[in-house]
Amino acid sequence: MKTLKEIEENIISSFDSETQEKIAKIIEIEHIFDMIEEGHDAMTFGVCPHCFIFLESRMFDIDGTNLEEIEACPKCNYGAPTLS
Repeated sequence: MKTLKEIEENIISSFDSETQEKIAKIIEIEHIFDMIEEGHDAMTFGVCPHCFIFLESRMFDIDGTNLEEIEACPKCNYGAPTLS
């Protein structure tokens, strides 16, 4: 009997390469959200624990002279520094 992974690979291989990449990404995202539902830390996968969307790299001016790249939620700003 085939494993789920083998079945997924057979289905994916039946499409063109661009579609294969998209399907593989969807499956990867599905696995990430399954692991989060099982209790794994969302931040480990670059996902906002409040909105459950992927964090984005954004540049912040922390000290007035240097920009720093920080992963932050585009919806709720989770992870973004509090600037005064």
